Amino acid sequence: MTNEKIWAFDIGTGSLGEIVRFGIEIKHCASLLLPQDYASTQDAALRRRQLRTRLAHKAREAWLNQCFKEWGLPILSGRKVGLRKDGKWGLISEADPRLEREFPSKGDETCYNSLALRCRLLMGEKLEPWQLYKALRSAIQLRGYDKNIPWKTGEKRKDAEAEEQETAQKTEQFSHELKAMSGDKAYHYPAFFKAWKIGLWNPKKPTAILNRIDCSADRAAGYTISRDLVEAELLALMGQAAKHYPKLKGKGLYLLYGPSEKPYASYYPPERKKWNLKLGAENDWQGVLGQKIPRFDNRIIGKCCLMPRFNVCKIAPAKTKDDFANLKEEQRLTYEVTLLLKLHNMRMSGLDGAAMRLTAEQLKETFSIGVEQGYKFTDTAWKKLCAKFGAVPLPSQPCVEAPANSGRSSFCRPALTLIKELLFSGKTPAKFLEEKIAQISNKDPQKGLIKEDLRFLSDMGVDCAWENIHLPDIKTRTFMAMDPSRKIESIRALIGRQNDPVVRHRLFWFYERVRELEKKFGKPDKIVLEFIREDFMGEDAL
Repeated sequence: MTNEKIWAFDIGTGSLGEIVRFGIEIKHCASLLLPQDYASTQDAALRRRQLRTRLAHKAREAWLNQCFKEWGLPILSGRKVGLRKDGKWGLISEADPRLEREFPSKGDETCYNSLALRCRLLMGEKLEPWQLYKALRSAIQLRGYDKNIPWKTGEKRKDAEAEEQETAQKTEQFSHELKAMSGDKAYHYPAFFKAWKIGLWNPKKPTAILNRIDCSADRAAGYTISRDLVEAELLALMGQAAKHYPKLKGKGLYLLYGPSEKPYASYYPPERKKWNLKLGAENDWQGVLGQKIPRFDNRIIGKCCLMPRFNVCKIAPAKTKDDFANLKEEQRLTYEVTLLLKLHNMRMSGLDGAAMRLTAEQLKETFSIGVEQGYKFTDTAWKKLCAKFGAVPLPSQPCVEAPANSGRSSFCRPALTLIKELLFSGKTPAKFLEEKIAQISNKDPQKGLIKEDLRFLSDMGVDCAWENIHLPDIKTRTFMAMDPSRKIESIRALIGRQNDPVVRHRLFWFYERVRELEKKFGKPDKIVLEFIREDFMGEDAL
């Protein structure tokens, strides 16, 4: 059509390019720009995290004060900020000068420095009660990184996984530097390391601890310390303090973890019942190393793309042959179906140059080989297999990459089971559906599969051959079949269900632009969309 109405869009998170043309005549052309992080909630999430961190920190200090009060030892009060009598927010009371002072005045030999006090106590020196408080208060400023929290799961976002890996590397680096600092294990504590960095202590003269720093002082921040090192130092500090203050004897774990004297006590039902604890409650903060335990997994679990009434299933982590061998049969489904779908969609070039694909029998044979190779085919392995079938790999499909080994699948296990059976059967979706429906007599959704769950098989098309099997998007099909009078309402609801705030905003923005163009130019004959996808172009191309 020479006057065909065509709309074209270049969609990105930072821009929306749009053009309207009738045949070769351009009626409209524009590029709308936005900051790439506009509508992101990352800043708000960061502020909430900072607030929670501060509340937890204050709670740990409150527990230290409570313990000192129980032991009859003095507490150094800090500055208090709040609503004053004049109705303004500001300073209510000053802090004890001994708490805020770190270095003595000229001629004063009193030790005020928190790190120096920790080192002196670790070496067995008796401290004044206020100095003991200040040393312990300094030691609880960092809780340390615990890589083995009991509620940890193998499922993470890619960015979270990378962040955790980086943190683990920094923790190992600190431990390595700590051991390299001195050969004597008696000094393998964070206090000595930081005191060494700022010039208050030297491993070559370990018995000398200075009260002041000089111009050669280095930064003592920027290090990631593991939880076990923080715990070990606190217990050592309490052990040394108990030699001079008998009331502190045997109170190390009480200070660290509260009455239960066990880390993450509320996570374990027996401890929770014994000490009347509650997950995520204030009593999780009883202990200077205490932290609130998550009461539930707040990650949203998606619905199956083929059977929407079921949740998607989790991918069991596995990398090596031994890992795969130890998986249960239902846990292997995600790996098996992913490999089968990839093999079904692979194309080869025959010796005559014609495009080829695996037959049902070849698929079974190839699948068995792929399973033995870790559910993948390297470039060499795929080339060898293609040669076996009288073909060569296409340049665009040189190998079969391994499936993801973490996160969640797009499908539920019942759907995965049916996909696997269908691909292995070699039958058309229509024939396979007929046989499956004949086997289902159940009508109660709570007791298993019902006939309506197999709708995705009929949506593949009555005339769909085995070679053309594809997985339809049930949500899209349902939406397209909807009453036109409800489509606008449904579109907005569909966009509103998107979890990513940036994606949600861009979709609404795009939707409003489409409606505006429709008012101005009428309905188009064709719409062309362009957007960068890593799935299509690969990381190198991006």
